[in-house]
Amino acid sequence: MSKIGVCKVDITPPVGIDFVGYHRETGINNIEEHIYGTIFVFEKDEVKTVFISIDNIGMLVEDTNMIRERVASRLHVPFERITVVYTHTHSGPETVGEQPLVKSYKTILVNNVVQGAVTANNNLKLCEVGWGVTTGDIGVNRRERTSDGRAKMGTNIEGVVDKRIGMLAIRNAETKELSGIVVFCTAHPNVLKGDSDVLSADYPGMTREILEKIVNCPVIIVQGAAGNVNAKYRGSREALTQMAYMLSGHVLTMLPARL
Repeated sequence: MSKIGVCKVDITPPVGIDFVGYHRETGINNIEEHIYGTIFVFEKDEVKTVFISIDNIGMLVEDTNMIRERVASRLHVPFERITVVYTHTHSGPETVGEQPLVKSYKTILVNNVVQGAVTANNNLKLCEVGWGVTTGDIGVNRRERTSDGRAKMGTNIEGVVDKRIGMLAIRNAETKELSGIVVFCTAHPNVLKGDSDVLSADYPGMTREILEKIVNCPVIIVQGAAGNVNAKYRGSREALTQMAYMLSGHVLTMLPARL
């Protein structure tokens, strides 16, 4: 039988730290939502794999590998079996640089995520796994073609967009209650733009919040091939809500009425 352990840790930074994503004249001035690291530890036939999601645009390879190395050491899991992904929010905190606030925050982030992996590993439960795929119109191609055949940032309604929305659902083998969900989708988490001074996990964070209140388990949102794909709705908190309810609605259609 397969097993899973899950843990969600708070990695919210202090007010004043720089943004990473869009250029802002100021750092993070408002915290209206917390950001998180979510860790799933899977075990099958005594072989473990670790899947970690972090609310950030992304961290350096060396920092990501540091997380993997520390988790590998604490859990006695091979480095190659530890995956770290990022929600790619454009309204998250900076983790690169020599500023004291940034360095201190990165230390806290890494420590919290590693400890979260330990906690997840210490709470492995027998589980069952299911998979579903649907489609949803949450993104728009942003490589607009000009009259002379060039490409520029804009809107290309005929451009390629992967509209698949996938879901991996894991439930407790005994209680049949959900233990965790992984959602796969394709659209840049750039709903909030450079004029926003608010810390945010963007639409993945709000989608996760909606789903977790309904399914009562941790949720991970994983990006697909979103390099050329903007969020369909952008530029406001209302757009953020629209994106989140659209995506969460598609996910909920894949869950059976009775688990």
